[in-house]
Amino acid sequence: MDWPEFHDLLKDALTNLYDFAYLRGHPLLDLLAPDKSMPTPARVNALRSAITDAIELLAPDARVPRSAREWRPHLAMRYAYIEYLSAEEV
Repeated sequence: MDWPEFHDLLKDALTNLYDFAYLRGHPLLDLLAPDKSMPTPARVNALRSAITDAIELLAPDARVPRSAREWRPHLAMRYAYIEYLSAEEV
């Protein structure tokens, strides 16, 4: 899979992060939760965890003030996709 395809699939998964029915057939499921011996709900949760963990990895060091510019990408993604706030709220 090339980067543009992965990017599009990730964006799609983020948009549907809390839609179990959608994610259970998502192409990233086999890439990020490849253990097909796991029940589907566990695989979907593993996919969600992989995505949310990646967002959390964007957070700067805790010593960086929350008002610093370095926090913006992390907080924007966290608020939009993990906390599921609207664009206005973000």
